[in-house]
Amino acid sequence: MRAALLAGAAEGLRQRVGLRARPLPRQGTPSWWPQIRQALGADRFDRGFAAVVRLNRRQAIAAVRDLRTTTAAAS
Repeated sequence: MRAALLAGAAEGLRQRVGLRARPLPRQGTPSWWPQIRQALGADRFDRGFAAVVRLNRRQAIAAVRDLRTTTAAAS
């Protein structure tokens, strides 16, 4: 789920500043998205991605920091 949230946050930030991910993927999404989407289940990935893609820059950064803190505490 962390990967879906991070991907959504990064994509939202890229969209707001008008950047594309490099290298440009052939189908418009990074090549690793289908693997993560399959592993999580399409619905869960899509919900996590959608939850953060609309965040503003500060919210996205806070969400990523929260993920890092939560992941570190769980280790």
